[in-house]
This record gives sequence, C-alpha cells and structure tokens, in this order.
Amino acid sequence: WREELVAGTDLQSTTLERAQNPSVYKHHQHSSLEYVANGDDFHSPVKPEAYIELRLLPAKRFYQSRIPRRVRWRFTLQVLVFLCSATSAALAYFEFPSYVAIISALAAAVTSWTEFTDAGRKIERYSAAVRSIKNVHSWWLSISEVEKASSESIARLLLTGEGIITNEHRAWQSTASAKAKEKNEGWEGGKERNKEKEKDK
Repeated sequence: WREELVAGTDLQSTTLERAQNPSVYKHHQHSSLEYVANGDDFHSPVKPEAYIELRLLPAKRFYQSRIPRRVRWRFTLQVLVFLCSATSAALAYFEFPSYVAIISALAAAVTSWTEFTDAGRKIERYSAAVRSIKNVHSWWLSISEVEKASSESIARLLLTGEGIITNEHRAWQSTASAKAKEKNEGWEGGKERNKEKEKDK
C-alpha cells in the first residue's frame, strides 16, 4: 500500500508533493510558517474566552461595519429615484418628452438595482446577527466562573455562536440561489415562449 500511496502523488495528477509558494498557506498549516502567538491558527482547540475573541467578536465587528455602508447605499438609491421622479415631472411640464423617457428609464434601472441588491433585508439580517452575538456575549459575562467551567455552558456558547454565523451564511446563500433560480426560470420561460411562437408559425 505504500507504493500505491507514493504512486498516487504523481505531480502530473496531483499537487500533493508540489512545492508551493508560502503565500498559499493561509491557515498556518505549513511548517515554513511560524505559529502566531495569541492568534488564530484555525486548528488548535481554544478556551471559551479565546473563542469569543477570535470568532464571535470579529464576526460582530464585520456585521457592524457592513450596516452603515448598506444604509448609505440604500439612502443614495432612494434619493436618486426621487430626483429622477421630480426631474421627469419638471421635464413633462416644460414639454420635453424625449428627456422624460430617458429619465424614466434611468429611474426604472435604479429601482431594479435596488430590488436586486436587497439592501433592506441585508441590513435587517446584519442587525439581527449583531444583536444575537451581543446577547450571547452578555450572557457569558453574566454567569459565574463555576458555570463557565461546565460543559453545558460551553456547549451552549459554541452552538449558539456558530448557529448565528451559520444562519447568516445560509441566508446569504439562499438569497443568491433564489436569484439564480429566478434568472434560470426566466431564461427557460423565454425559450418556451420562443418555441411556442415557432410552432404557431
């Protein structure tokens, strides 16, 4: 079995024995990279306090950093739609129909992009994730040292924290999958309509 194992590392079919650039190894799994003291090597078991510092708090900061940008982006799009509507009304009053059509098309494009980005729902998800992480962290700080040492409390911390992050990832994936499905259904529907038109001819 040793010969079969070595034969399976042929560089023509696998990169197992290939000498990689050190920049390839992102998670400190290669001996050429030094272990980062007091950091996250993505492998070693950690205590609950370290888990909070390395996993939950960075996730909370990430979600918090996304909220203001999404709010500003949504506000900008809403203002742009309002300006397009006001401009269209003014151009219609002064009898510039060609420009009204252009501004109306721009407003429709901005509205479609607003629906596509779904900024409102993302803001709600990020806010809910931040609140949940804060609640878990507050609960952990409120219990005694004896309770923190129990396996039940540690399991609750880990399962709740990972559940919050996993739910956010699933929501993001389901949104992307739903948009891809709608696009495919629209494409298939167009093909079916074209086939029906050809049959009618």
